[in-house]
Amino acid sequence: FVFQMADTALNPRQRIDHILGRPLEFYLGLKGKEKRRRIGELLQMVELPQEFAGRYPEELSGGQKQRVNLARALAASPEVLLCDEVISALDSIVGANVIELLKRLRKQTGVSFVFISHDLSTVASFADEIVVLYAGRVVEKGATDAVLSPPYHPYTRLLISSVPELRVGWLEETMQTQEAQAGIDRVVTLTDTGCPFFDRCPLAIKDTCDRETAPARQLGAGHTIECHRSEAEFVH
Repeated sequence: FVFQMADTALNPRQRIDHILGRPLEFYLGLKGKEKRRRIGELLQMVELPQEFAGRYPEELSGGQKQRVNLARALAASPEVLLCDEVISALDSIVGANVIELLKRLRKQTGVSFVFISHDLSTVASFADEIVVLYAGRVVEKGATDAVLSPPYHPYTRLLISSVPELRVGWLEETMQTQEAQAGIDRVVTLTDTGCPFFDRCPLAIKDTCDRETAPARQLGAGHTIECHRSEAEFVH
């Protein structure tokens, strides 16, 4: 697991070699020379200098701390790595470098990533498949190209419209979309009946969407939208 906030995820009183060494001892039973060798390999994997092993977290930048977090997660040689908003606290350039590092690690190690993010532009550059959730429920899922191409679930369309575009009229179109889907503020829980998005949805069907669970509609190979509307009525 790679946490969102790199600062709070690392113990400020422990050196990097101790932080990376603990999972090596606990999961793999490594000690002494073999543990030090593996710590060096982990630092190399996340593209940090070997001398960082003797440093404390306060001596590292935000991006470097997140790389240490990633190295610690890789220490146990996992098959799946859960990344929770891992670049949201980093500036755009540092965050982009971390994403490129994740791509290289995926190719080198074969590890699979579950990448949690609200930033669809980042997700689009990294993920093979996307699952869109609203209030804890899946509203759309499928291959990245399928999910990011019309037709969309109304909530997916709202997420896509929030990604900035460098073209004339984008801001006006975005404001219109958000105003149409602003809806009524309410606390949505998993015990609610019907679709959790119905209060904000421009396609909501009264007495249906707020009462009945939406069916899963298959749009293509592995592409599913959960909605009471037919495919022809989805947002294009």
